[in-house]
Amino acid sequence: MSADHPADGAQASSRRTRIANAFNTMFDHSGEVLESSLNNTTAIVGAAETAVNVVIPFASFLPLITEVTKVFNEIIEIYQTAEHNKKICGIMLDRVQVADTAVRNLKNRREDNIKFFSDGNLFNLQKLVHVIGKIRKFVEEISQLKGLKKYIQAKSIEKHVKDLINEFDSTIRLLQFSLMVDFNVRADKDIQDIKSDIEDLDQYLNNIGSGLTDINKNVSEIVVQISTLNATVNQMAQSNSTDKSDVFQSELLEFNEFEEEGDPIEGQNVRKYKRSKAGLNYYVALKLAADKDSGIDDKNSIKNQVTILKKLQECECILQYFGLTADGDKFYLVTEWADYGNLREFYKTYGPLKVKRKLRFALDIARGLNFLRSIVHRDIRAENILITIHKAAKIANFKASRSVTDSTRNQKATLEAIRYCAPEKLLNGEKYKYDTKCEVYSFGILLWEIAEETTPYVKLGADIIAIQEYVCIKQCRESFSFGSPLPKEYIELAIQAVHYDHNFRPQFSKIFTILQDLCKPPPSPRMPPVTISFDVSECDRLSDDEGETIGPNSADFDFLTVDEAAKQHKLPKGQGKCESAYKCFEAYAELGDIKAKYMKGYYIQQKL
Repeated sequence: MSADHPADGAQASSRRTRIANAFNTMFDHSGEVLESSLNNTTAIVGAAETAVNVVIPFASFLPLITEVTKVFNEIIEIYQTAEHNKKICGIMLDRVQVADTAVRNLKNRREDNIKFFSDGNLFNLQKLVHVIGKIRKFVEEISQLKGLKKYIQAKSIEKHVKDLINEFDSTIRLLQFSLMVDFNVRADKDIQDIKSDIEDLDQYLNNIGSGLTDINKNVSEIVVQISTLNATVNQMAQSNSTDKSDVFQSELLEFNEFEEEGDPIEGQNVRKYKRSKAGLNYYVALKLAADKDSGIDDKNSIKNQVTILKKLQECECILQYFGLTADGDKFYLVTEWADYGNLREFYKTYGPLKVKRKLRFALDIARGLNFLRSIVHRDIRAENILITIHKAAKIANFKASRSVTDSTRNQKATLEAIRYCAPEKLLNGEKYKYDTKCEVYSFGILLWEIAEETTPYVKLGADIIAIQEYVCIKQCRESFSFGSPLPKEYIELAIQAVHYDHNFRPQFSKIFTILQDLCKPPPSPRMPPVTISFDVSECDRLSDDEGETIGPNSADFDFLTVDEAAKQHKLPKGQGKCESAYKCFEAYAELGDIKAKYMKGYYIQQKL
């Protein structure tokens, strides 16, 4: 600006002030302004255009250009770790990439674009930064299950995507970048990708939801609980002053409800008891949690377990938790009894297992890990997977569990933990924050063990250093047997899960989807394709011809599972298959199913 024209300078300054005030007002009430009438929007843009010829120093644009690049890089990270709606995230990423490329070009060739640096474009660039910020927030929320709740309930993902695209495209047009991309050319593909992501998400939620024990709840409710649990565990981990009374205040079950089965074994922390309550008898496990000698760390660990187990009991693939009980100064966790012990004990006793059984175990564990989400287990291995009376694989032992957003703690380097430990954790120890990619690696090793029915790295003996060198230095993994009967997709999934570079390991949602597809039974006259939906239920589990206990004749009750029978029971009078439901409850009550026993008792009591 020339010093010979002070009046022009004053006018320009006044115009800049007016525009800045207009911009500040807009962002003080961003929601109202962005959704206001077209006339109001036109007026604001018009105010900016009146100053289009006033040159603004490049230094005023630099923070905005830097912010665009910063948010673009954050969206890249979100895209790379997206569990869901990856195509939608990619659509938004492509648009922001265009903006980032354009502003970088302005920065690098600013002398050739001197006319761009005006009051009007400063205003419009600020608006672009705001829109890109909204895009970042949106993709962060829809890419992970915990942030999807409000969109799932309102069924509004597609609307939000289209609104953001329109807002972004209109802002880009105002800036009139020399480097432009015509997104209309690919509009049809974008629409197809958006619908594809939404359909995939619906299917995933339906499949993962079949693992709920409470038929009145849905996945989005569980997501809220897990998110709340995440914050709760964080707070608990930061508190070191809680005494034992806080831990057990409202958790105690009456100890006289439990009768020990057999003679106690010296040094055994988990024992089998029969619980008698309300006319029902069933077996439970009592695990010693604390005694008079327990320190503050033990008490906090108990709090951790209790909090997690209480919130995760809705998932049938996680060991069911009943509460806490006390015998004198000893406190016990009460969980369902796993008749077949842990996974390693099961395959050593009943192996070799058929492929169908192996796939079901893998799917059970994957479903449980998908429910855990932001709460990583931290100790996924065969000994912490328990097999119930229905031959369901359930995740247990949450003693080491911790929120992924919490600070990393130093775990004891045991031989068994080392076998499943990710290389980045082995190399860096407590300096490396344990995350879901570490958990994926552990699950990958477990997939191999399920397939081969052998302890990982057993050929290296009990030498921890040898295992570390084999995994980290040589970057080797256990190989599958030549001619393995497992599907090719299973083997490829296991190999990807233990990739040395954690960036190339699959997300748990993808793992679950692949295993779900592998477990789907082929169409048959008994189960027409229209009604097939794979259910790892009690009925299916006991139908395998593996030399294992054979269950009831499912045809007697229309092939209902216990959960499906419960749904029939809840239907309005005259609509549900109550007779078939009762036969189902009766059959599975004989096998010790707790829910079936309860429902059978209810039918008898109500004389239904």
